[in-house]
Amino acid sequence: MLLHEELVYLSIDDRKNKLSVSQSILNQAIAGAVLMDALFDGLVTIENKKMYITEKLQDNPFHERFFVLEKMDGKPVKSVLKKLAGEASVTSAIEALSAKQLISIQEEKVLLLFTTKNYHLAEPERKQLLVKTIKEEIMSYEGEPSNRLFSLASLIEVTKLDRHLFPQEYKDMKKRLKEIRKSDVIAQSVYQIIKDTETMMVVITAGAVAATTSN
Repeated sequence: MLLHEELVYLSIDDRKNKLSVSQSILNQAIAGAVLMDALFDGLVTIENKKMYITEKLQDNPFHERFFVLEKMDGKPVKSVLKKLAGEASVTSAIEALSAKQLISIQEEKVLLLFTTKNYHLAEPERKQLLVKTIKEEIMSYEGEPSNRLFSLASLIEVTKLDRHLFPQEYKDMKKRLKEIRKSDVIAQSVYQIIKDTETMMVVITAGAVAATTSN
């Protein structure tokens, strides 16, 4: 699975068969995950808080993110995340997970008027194993997690999905992630994406609260 697919996969509550996080927040987190995947694949670099595409992406015009990333070449990471949030959605990630037969989608009528979707994990134990791996690698003091796993754990934290996945340990997980951030083992470019993703989420949350208050 790609990083953003793993994030959406983990956000599915396998008891309620619904998403544990609002789609607006998840969309922004997906944008961060998509940019991280591009970074880890060597398609982009992050320098001085800006994103630059690499020759690897320039030579691959058929890549699904080519046109979006090419247009944002040299732009601030925040601007890139905002653009990606409008392009990469929860819906497309759900469809990708379904195509890979990791989940099934079931529609049902509510009050004969509205249609709601339920998401069923094909193998719930697969999610359990992924959660266990994340927890063990982040909490281990014998070694440091990879940039990729640290990125996934950080996105889980900023979306507050950690409260669902690690109800007993999420405070300890937050503390450990903070300790890792202070070390030099994680690439600065990863920090930048996480920081700007979290900033965008704060803006979205504040806007939602303001809209609710005004009503």
